[in-house]
Amino acid sequence: MKVKRYIVLVLLGGVIGGVIGLIIGNTKGLSFIEQLHFVTTRNAAVMGCIAIALIVALFVYLLTIQRKALNYKNYIKQQGSYLDMDEREHTASLLFWRTAIICYIQLFISLILLFVFVIGNASKEALIYVVIAFLLASFSSMQYGLFIRKYDPRFPKLGEKNYTEKTLALMDDAERHISLVSLYKIYTVNSLLLVIGIMILGVISISSQENYAVSLIILLVIYAYNIFGYQFKVRKFYK
Repeated sequence: MKVKRYIVLVLLGGVIGGVIGLIIGNTKGLSFIEQLHFVTTRNAAVMGCIAIALIVALFVYLLTIQRKALNYKNYIKQQGSYLDMDEREHTASLLFWRTAIICYIQLFISLILLFVFVIGNASKEALIYVVIAFLLASFSSMQYGLFIRKYDPRFPKLGEKNYTEKTLALMDDAERHISLVSLYKIYTVNSLLLVIGIMILGVISISSQENYAVSLIILLVIYAYNIFGYQFKVRKFYK
């Protein structure tokens, strides 16, 4: 079964690579993107205000979720049946997980806004909307860092030494296993996507005769840190 799945993935990758190659060849390295100018001053203002409004609305919702999570956490300390306590602990954990997702969504919205402005060749004045959106999302993330300490004082402070190890130490064996398996799968996929991204960007750069050296350097640094950082951290435990 694994062999069949591997063959299917290889064939699928070949088809996708062929399609990308044809697109690059017929569009001269996707140079048509440079001709797009759909982000006018008015469009930039509308999209920027919508993105900022979404981030603010999500922040208000985030505060509501955090308050509920703290209330459930406080209820757990009160006397009650074990079943009732388990249900409250489960609900509090789900709410705690949801707060992190909301923070990531806010940052993602600010980055998508930047991407749209870049693709649409927005004017320099439009950058102010991106900056405001990113700062608001960053403020929300900082507030989240304060919240997790209220939720569980055992959590290490952001930027504290051995932050990852101390956070994992708070989990039970099942939670730690789920987290590590999930992170390893994401690490593997990220490494593959970085390789594909570097190859595609390199082909586009050569085909269009445009210099994307800075972008390639950034991707190569991220790839090197992702791969060798993990390998060296694992290797030190075998010394």
